[in-house]
Amino acid sequence: MISGFFFFALGLSLSMVSATKFSVWEKGEPQEGFFPLITGFLIGGLGIIVAFRSYTREIHGRDKIPQKRQMEYGAGNFATKRLIGYLILIGLYGVFLENLGFIISSTLFLTSVLKILERKSWKVTLLVTMGAVMTSYFLFRFFLNVPLPPGPIYW
Repeated sequence: MISGFFFFALGLSLSMVSATKFSVWEKGEPQEGFFPLITGFLIGGLGIIVAFRSYTREIHGRDKIPQKRQMEYGAGNFATKRLIGYLILIGLYGVFLENLGFIISSTLFLTSVLKILERKSWKVTLLVTMGAVMTSYFLFRFFLNVPLPPGPIYW
């Protein structure tokens, strides 16, 4: 719970500094304070979620690792295997991003994370992957005018 409040305070500080010290939006375009402001909101919001979930787990006495996953991996190996899996997938994403492009690499990365590491259903995996990749692509490409690696397919 303490780490949640720490990240809430960090995010709030970052947002306040970026909103007061930098220009956030001018002439219909994001400026140097835009990304720190959004990042601060995200960090602060996630900090509140962590603090709240920690508080409710304390009250209800829930295990931190679901019982099903404890039985599958064993409590000690669960976090280690997931961490290694994430590191491998992030490394592969970085290797293939330039050659395969943003859309293909991101689709493969998110599908692998959700299906292999998080063990979600195909329905959830495909819906989340399509929504996240398309939203990110259109946000960065058209709203923020950030060039993304096109790969072999030019959109």
